[in-house]
Amino acid sequence: MPNYLVISADGHAGPPADVYRDYLDPEFRAAFDAHQEQLAAGRMVMGLHDMRPWSPTHERSCMVELAEGRPQAVVTPPGVAHGFFFLTPAMHVYGVSHYWDKADEIAFRWDCVDLGLAWPTAAPLLSERDQAALDYAAGTERFLRTWEAMHGAVGAGAAS
Repeated sequence: MPNYLVISADGHAGPPADVYRDYLDPEFRAAFDAHQEQLAAGRMVMGLHDMRPWSPTHERSCMVELAEGRPQAVVTPPGVAHGFFFLTPAMHVYGVSHYWDKADEIAFRWDCVDLGLAWPTAAPLLSERDQAALDYAAGTERFLRTWEAMHGAVGAGAAS
């Protein structure tokens, strides 16, 4: 299986996946329990970059490695860009808090120096969307415009 790198906008590290079990609709808990050990099959590296000007971690980046046998959940708040690089064939489970809206999806170039992410490859296989991704200045400008359209002035809703 080829390795993929996807950069999109939203995230930061959260508690282990089982912490979220109580928040699931009861009808889905048995399936969640059955797949708990398979939640992260394989290995991946996740890069995170905070785009929120009001955040104390604004413009900070980090890399997190996730691997099978260590189920974890990563929670990404709006305004924290995140991307994935799969080191091995993997099963990636991705849950969202609201319906996906293409209008608030922002893709940055995977090799954008301003993101401060040291990906473990020099030549990832990219989707068409990621091949056409924005540079940092254009992506940040689009993020700020989108945030203002959805939430009001930049910094409003900083607790969300």
